Formats: sequence, structure tokens, C-alpha cells
Amino acid sequence: FDEIDSGISGDISQKMAEIMSNMAANMQVITITHLPQIASKGKQHYKVYKRNINNNIDTIYLMPTLENAFVSSTIVREIIRFKGKYTHLIPKEVNKCI
Repeated sequence: FDEIDSGISGDISQKMAEIMSNMAANMQVITITHLPQIASKGKQHYKVYKRNINNNIDTIYLMPTLENAFVSSTIVREIIRFKGKYTHLIPKEVNKCI
């Protein structure tokens, strides 16, 4: 759900969080949100953002795990370019896409 919570707050956002949590008991639910009520129901959290460095876009993945606390796509691309091992640096979900 890409910002499905846009324009809601309070009791409605709490109810939506509960509905999505119930859905997640039977399926994978991926949500992009800015609301703590929604995020608090999640089991895994990532922050993904892009930044422009010297006219190149760099994607940053922030994950609340010690081994993946900070990973820059520029670093991962360089490791891949040099045929190095990189799978331990990125989440399994991202690795499936490479």
C-alpha cells in the first residue's frame, strides 16, 4: 500500500492499522506510510531515500538491524562491479530483485 493512509489520522488510522495487521496474518503486506499508528503494526521497518551526489542518484536503505544499519547503493554497486560478495549487505527482498 503506497501511502494508503494519506489524508487520514486518529481513530481512522488506528482502525486501518488493525485491518492491515489482520491482513498480514494471512499474506505479505508492504506499506509505505508516514503514520506511527500504521508503522507500529509492522514487523520489519525500512527507510529508503535517494540523494543526489555529483549528479548521480544514490539510494540509501536504513534498516534497524545491526548488520544492515546503513547501506548505500553506491557501495553495493561498486562491490558488485568488482565481483565481490554483497548479499549480506542488503535485505533479502532487495537481493531477489538484483
